[in-house]
Amino acid sequence: KPTQKASKHVIYVENFITHNGDLDFYEINGKNFDLGAIQSWLVHATGAKMPTTVDSCAIAGLVDLLRTQGCFARSARYAVSFGLSTSKIEANPVVPLPTGHEYARLGLLFEQELDEMLPSYNDSLDDIATSIEARAELVKRVYQKILPEFEEVKDNMVAEDSPEAWSRPYVALARFIEDEELGGA
Repeated sequence: KPTQKASKHVIYVENFITHNGDLDFYEINGKNFDLGAIQSWLVHATGAKMPTTVDSCAIAGLVDLLRTQGCFARSARYAVSFGLSTSKIEANPVVPLPTGHEYARLGLLFEQELDEMLPSYNDSLDDIATSIEARAELVKRVYQKILPEFEEVKDNMVAEDSPEAWSRPYVALARFIEDEELGGA
C-alpha cells in the first residue's frame, strides 16, 4: 500500500437524524443517564442550545460528540465527555466543561507536536496512526508541554473564576484529569 504524505485540509461535516431513533438513555462509565439529563448536558458539552426537545436532536448532539476523526480538538472533547474516569453527564455541571476555544487550543498543540514528529516517520500519518508507540509518544510530547500548567493548577489551586486561571489554556482540562489518566497511581 503506498504511503500518502500528510497534508492539512478542512472538511465540513454535518449530522442529520432522519428517523426517530428513540433515545431513552445513554451510558457513561457504567451509569445510565435519561433523555432529560442528556439534553441538559449536551448544551454544556457541545456549546450549542438544543433547537427542540425531541430525542432526535439529542441523538444528533451525541453523534457530534462521538465523531472525532481527523480533529484533535473534537478528540479532546470526546475524551473529557466520555473517555475519562471522571466523565459523566450532569444537567448543570458543578465544574464547567472546557469551551470550544479551549479544546481548539489543545488540538493545535497536538497538531504542532504531530508536525514535529512527522519527519521521523517519513511524513506518514499511517506510520504514526498504526504504531501504539508513536501515538504514545505524541501524547507524551503534548503532556510534557502542558505539565507545568497542570502542576501549577494542582499546586496552587488557583480559583477557577479568577482572570489568572482563565488566561491559561489548559486549566479547564486539568480539572478533569486525575492521576490515572496521566499514567499515575
